[in-house]
Amino acid sequence: AQALTARGYLVVIPDYRRYPEVKFPQIIEDATHTVEWIKMNIGQYGGDSSRIFLMGHSAGAQLAALLTLNEQYLLADTWSSLRGFVGLAGPYDFLPFTDEYQRVVFGPEENYPASQPVNFVDGNEPPLLLLYGNDDDTVRVFNIESLTDKVKRAGGCVETHYYDGLDHAGLIGAVALPLQNSSSVLSDIAGFIDRYTHRQRSC
Repeated sequence: AQALTARGYLVVIPDYRRYPEVKFPQIIEDATHTVEWIKMNIGQYGGDSSRIFLMGHSAGAQLAALLTLNEQYLLADTWSSLRGFVGLAGPYDFLPFTDEYQRVVFGPEENYPASQPVNFVDGNEPPLLLLYGNDDDTVRVFNIESLTDKVKRAGGCVETHYYDGLDHAGLIGAVALPLQNSSSVLSDIAGFIDRYTHRQRSC
């Protein structure tokens, strides 16, 4: 939060329940409730409820991407208030599952496609900023490449950055003190937010 509040942004950092306490429908519902709360309440804190950006790292990026790309999760007025999405090392296209817990979390099998953000691209989504550390051995680069390609082919707005020397944790670590000046991760995020804050979701 410090990295962004220091640049003048208002930041909300939520949590969500995890497996084995809950499975996928409840997990995304937690994220949905957070965004709807922001839409209804952020004005009390000096925020503008018509200019919301969603951002997440790893599984948080998957959830935020689903909220951005799949319009069914948010009320229409809330979804139309999304100005952009920032994803750090997110899994966006990770079928077939490689771990048994994934099959349980996102099951039954007929529901697997609903967990994949790439399946909901239609070119009408808010602009996307996708960031990836080239030393990441947790999330495959295919996830970023696949979503980037899908958005471009649909005529949507997407910007993708790759960073040498950063792994999965190092990518989000680059946003925190004292590493903020070690790469361009933070400035790339801030530049994206600044560009799209006052645009009507167009490139």
